[in-house]
Order: sequence, then C-alpha cells, then structure tokens
Amino acid sequence: MNLTARIRGSYDLRVYADKYQYDVNKGDSLTFDLILTNAGTAGSLTNVNVTVSAPDGWTADVSPKTIAGLAPGERSTVTLRIVPPANIVASDYKITVSAASDQVKKTDDFRVVIHEQSLVALFGIVLILALAGGVYYLFRKYKRR
Repeated sequence: MNLTARIRGSYDLRVYADKYQYDVNKGDSLTFDLILTNAGTAGSLTNVNVTVSAPDGWTADVSPKTIAGLAPGERSTVTLRIVPPANIVASDYKITVSAASDQVKKTDDFRVVIHEQSLVALFGIVLILALAGGVYYLFRKYKRR
C-alpha cells in the first residue's frame, strides 16, 4: 500500500513594535523594544537573527542578536538602541529591521524624527521683543518729530 502524508501549515514571523514613529532630540539616543512572534502553524522557527539597517553615521545595536527558537504562538522581545550622529540635520529618517530564521525572513521599517533644540526659537522671540522695545523707546523719546 502506498501512503502519502501532506503536512499543512505555514511559517510566519511577525516583527512589530508599539509605535512605528519615534521622536528624539538632536544628540540623544533612542531605545525601544521590538517584538518577534511566530504566527505560523508549521513548527518552530530556529536561529532567528535580528539585524538593523540605519543611515550612514548612525550606530544601531540589537540585544539579543540571536534567538535560538520560537515555537508556534510564542513571542520574544529584543531591545534596539539607536544613536544618531551629533551633527545630524533635523528631519525624519528610516530604520529597517530585518529578522531572519532558517525558515522565513521578514523586515519592517520604523521612522525616527530628529527634533532641533528649542533654544533657536527662544532666541528669535527674545530678539523680536528687544526690537519692539527699542522702537517703543525711540517713539517715547522723540515723540514723532
């Protein structure tokens, strides 16, 4: 008798975080948790490696870099620490996180928004107030001659 067995199931790895956009001030570092979930039904995912792709000059660390295995329905948390360079322009930047196991590979993108220090705006307000005070003083002194 010739018997055939078909295994039904799929491998699926989900990579996500609490948010997809993070805000950081210029010169600060950013740390957030990334959750990896085995959403498949075929079996365990083995040798899950997490890598981060960041713009040039950035430092990106993952802890832990490797997870030995994830059973179906199991989740694991890794911590990402991202440090932008000190001379960066205030804007938004894309960080790509890739998780690859022996069975499947998934990537996800995150946005990091770099904000400028608010001292520039405060300096502009002080300058406008000083000019308005100077004009007021000149009108009071010369009384529209």
